[in-house]
Amino acid sequence: MDKRMRTIASLATQAIIYEVSLSPKPGLVDRYNNGAHNDMTFYHFVDSAFALQPHLEEYLNIGYQHVEKDLETLFHALRQEGILAEQRMFEATGNVNTHKGLNFAYALILGAIGFYLRNFPQATVIEYPVVFDYVRKMAEPMVQRDFAGLTEVNAKSYGEKLYLKYGILGPRGEAATGYAYLLQVILPYIERRLAQQIEEETVYLEVLLQMMATVEDGNLIHRGGIKQWQAVKQEATALYQQVVDGADIRAVLAEYNEILVARYLSPGGSADLLCLSIFLTHLKVQ
Repeated sequence: MDKRMRTIASLATQAIIYEVSLSPKPGLVDRYNNGAHNDMTFYHFVDSAFALQPHLEEYLNIGYQHVEKDLETLFHALRQEGILAEQRMFEATGNVNTHKGLNFAYALILGAIGFYLRNFPQATVIEYPVVFDYVRKMAEPMVQRDFAGLTEVNAKSYGEKLYLKYGILGPRGEAATGYAYLLQVILPYIERRLAQQIEEETVYLEVLLQMMATVEDGNLIHRGGIKQWQAVKQEATALYQQVVDGADIRAVLAEYNEILVARYLSPGGSADLLCLSIFLTHLKVQ
């Protein structure tokens, strides 16, 4: 693996550390407390990040070594490596699920970046529209396969049942759009706010609130059901408006953390997308 790809993998690991260190985050593990989680701590996330590091490198390598144009074959190779990465994560954390969803996203995105670097070896920048079109082409068939022929009788996982009842696709759905929300809304917002000399951590806290107000967060739905998820979306929208109107975002989020902890709610899906946003923001300036 060349120096550039090692740097990219390191940025992916760095983003995991940035995300868990970002504080305060309502309902989530951060530097101050464990949020709504009684089974994990800040250090579980650190252990998980470094357990995943070799696999993040391997996702890039698998993409780079994939000389065929067939993205379905690439997807299956990444999925097999993803299973190994998930096992390593659970070993490192004592069977605590810190980054299962994020690992899935990183497998696709880093694999697509490796594939891009193979196809455009002279590229001085990584063109996100091209990379995420690869992601979309890998994820769309997966969604079609995973949800084909589902009925109330044969649906087993919580995600499958959510899809049948509400049409919610969760992380697989985000991937199948090529992470359009991140590319079209979140990354431009981050770039604009950083250009205004807003502190980086503050920008990411703003982004977290926006995501909580917008995304299909399977963690919230799993813990609280559809009504609680919808309530959090409405509350996050109102809190973001308070911040726009001049409220201290850290005070707002610290207070909201107490509310979500009392409800045992954690916006883990938003946290995963936030981590990806941090990674892509840092990667763009390399």
